[in-house]
Amino acid sequence: HINNAELFEKSPHAKAYAEMGLAQCEACHGNHKITKPTDERLNPASAEFVCGTCHEAESEGWKNGAEMFAILTDLKHGIHRADSLVAHAERAGMEVSEAKFVIASADDELIKARTQIHNYRAAILRERSQTGATLAEQAVALGRAALAELQFRRKGLAVSMVIIFAVAAALYVKIRRKDEEWRGESS
Repeated sequence: HINNAELFEKSPHAKAYAEMGLAQCEACHGNHKITKPTDERLNPASAEFVCGTCHEAESEGWKNGAEMFAILTDLKHGIHRADSLVAHAERAGMEVSEAKFVIASADDELIKARTQIHNYRAAILRERSQTGATLAEQAVALGRAALAELQFRRKGLAVSMVIIFAVAAALYVKIRRKDEEWRGESS
């Protein structure tokens, strides 16, 4: 909470809240009905949208909250995409520990990005969330590489099975001929 308070003190809201006599945390988070904050508090389509409490629809402050919601949503979707892809590769038996580590790092960056909300500047949030987005894309690339390797292995297995079957068939034919030759010489 110290980081949140420090970010708030540097935000454009600090002066306005002081002038209006609002407590910095209570204005958005409430006092006695403390609930787990969610990204929905920045979603203009949600009943939880706190920016709409003070800012009129489509005003600069309202749009800033909506943009922060979009930034966090994009980052969450990128991480989810990476996680789904890597989980698919892992279920297929591929080694994905590096990708899982990268996803964990992207999750950490999402947490840091959520803290940045308290400065109330979408431009700064976008900049700070870029590391998480880059990590999510890196994890997607690692997941795709693992799935590509899986396909390569499957194709290699199919080719080797065809070769093994061909060799086995050739051996069978060769043994049958030798067996027929041996029976012909025995008679």
